Amino acid sequence: MRSSKVKVGIIGLGDWGVCHLQALQSLPDAEVAAVCDLNEAKMLELADRYGIAGVYGNSADLCADPELDLIIVATYEKGHLEPTLQALRAGCAALRFSVRQRATGDRGWSDRQAGQLIYEAVAAKIDVCDL
Repeated sequence: MRSSKVKVGIIGLGDWGVCHLQALQSLPDAEVAAVCDLNEAKMLELADRYGIAGVYGNSADLCADPELDLIIVATYEKGHLEPTLQALRAGCAALRFSVRQRATGDRGWSDRQAGQLIYEAVAAKIDVCDL
């Protein structure tokens, strides 16, 4: 039987990723089930400290985890597109992502890239949350 908690994966464990991790730890209906970061030592230390079983060296593997309900992309700004598309293509049910900021171009995204993201989300019938 599947847990009633929302299982979350976090890609990127810089300041914002850790902020999301700590906030999710305080929610009774959420569980951070997987993390991914390029800094392996930091990722393993945080996974150990917070009791996170899933540790992934790359975003594609985390996005392919069938147990995840939500993926938070907390990488550096120009590194958001590929893991976001990976999550959408894997069928992630929801995704923390700010499309409006990217679409304006003030975060290093072109209109084409923002359009690609929206198109793939709509095609996959997946919500893209603007938080």
